[in-house]
Amino acid sequence: HPPMIAWLIGVTTLLGDAEWLIRLVPLGCAALTGLTIWRLAALIYTPAIADKALLIFLLSPLAQMGFTLATPDAPLILGWVLTLLYAYRAFFEQRCRWYYLAGLAAGFALLSKYTAILLLPALIGFALCSSLRRKLLWRELLIAVGLALVVFLPVILWNAGQDWVSFRFQLDHGFAGPRSLQAATFFEFLGVQAVALGPLFFLFLLYLIGRHLPAMLRDEKQAFLLWPCLTVLVFFAYAALFKRAEGNWAAPAHVSGIILLARWLDQQRYRHLYRAGVALGIILVLLLKLPEAF
Repeated sequence: HPPMIAWLIGVTTLLGDAEWLIRLVPLGCAALTGLTIWRLAALIYTPAIADKALLIFLLSPLAQMGFTLATPDAPLILGWVLTLLYAYRAFFEQRCRWYYLAGLAAGFALLSKYTAILLLPALIGFALCSSLRRKLLWRELLIAVGLALVVFLPVILWNAGQDWVSFRFQLDHGFAGPRSLQAATFFEFLGVQAVALGPLFFLFLLYLIGRHLPAMLRDEKQAFLLWPCLTVLVFFAYAALFKRAEGNWAAPAHVSGIILLARWLDQQRYRHLYRAGVALGIILVLLLKLPEAF
C-alpha cells in the first residue's frame, strides 16, 4: 500500500507507541470524514438532510470499524470525501482555489490507497456528461490532476526503483487468475456491502439506482454523487464476478451513496424506512461493539 497510514501513525506515536496513540489515526480520520460528509450534504442540499447523512454514516458498521482499525482505508475515505467536497465547489462555483484543493485532496487519497484512482474517471465522466461542461475551467482541472500526481510522486518514484512491485502486487491481488464466472464471490461481495452500509440502506440504495437512474443522472446534484458511487460499485462488482473481492475495497462508494440516501429518505413517504434503518443500525453497532453481550 502507499505510505499515508504509516506516516500518520508515525506522527501520532512521536511521544510513544501505546495502542491508543496508534488508534488516534483512524479515530481522527473517521471523525473528520463524518464532519466532511455533513458539510458536503449541507452544501448540496440542506442541514436537515446533512443530519440524516451523518447519522446514516455513524450507524454503519463501515464507519464503526473505521473509527477503530488503523488501515489504509481510514485516510483513503477521508481524502475521498474531501476531494468530493472541493470538486463539488469547483464544478458548481467555478473558482480556481477549489480545483487546486481538490487536486491536493486527491493526492492525499492516492497516497493512502490506490483505489483513489477511480475518482478520476468518476469526476471526469460527470464533467463530460453534465451541462456544466461548458462552464468548467478545464485548465484548472488539468492543473488539479497535475497537483494530485505531484503529491503522489513519491510512490511513483519508489515503485520505479523497485520494478513496480507495489503496483503489480495490487493488480495481481485484485484481478489475476482464471476468468471464469464465480457467482458465489459476486453475491458474497453484495452481502458484505449490505453489512457495511446496513442491509436496509444498501438495498434501498440499489432500488433507487435501479428505479430512478435516468432521473438521477439528469439532476446534476444527484449525478455528481452518483458517478463516484456507481464507478466504484460497478468496478469491484465486475471484479467479484471472477475472483473474491474484499469487502472494504468498495468502501468509498458509500461516501456519496450515503448522501444520496439521505436526500431520498428526507421525503415524507420514506420516513418509516429511515427510522427502520436507524433502528437496525443501532442493533448492528451494538453487535459489533459488544459481541460478548449477545
